[in-house]
Amino acid sequence: MDRSPLGALAPELRNRIYELALYERRPVSISKNFWAEAALLRTCKQVRQEAELLFYSINDFIFVTDLQENEDWKRLLHWVQRAPTQKFALIKSFTVQVEAPGRELPWYCRRNRLEIVKSQKL
Repeated sequence: MDRSPLGALAPELRNRIYELALYERRPVSISKNFWAEAALLRTCKQVRQEAELLFYSINDFIFVTDLQENEDWKRLLHWVQRAPTQKFALIKSFTVQVEAPGRELPWYCRRNRLEIVKSQKL
């Protein structure tokens, strides 16, 4: 990134650009094909180092599952185990929505810093 125009900017300006590029209006879904990571973070090591924690601190996250779907819970556990603790400390909102099949009975659980998941031995 040394030769790019972005790399020539002051860190404060780069951070503002990252913030604008990484903010999601809707909660970021942790789904089968999305590991709660923006494409921008995969462009180069320097961008990832500078912007990854910002991504987790400015967005809300959601995990939607069915009471019957064990693979969903395994996927969530895998996501939690892969991510460093410092990422979780920055998350301001994490929603777990469990849907009961055949009826609209969602259960929401919001805790700062994933206290529910952290209370389990990983």
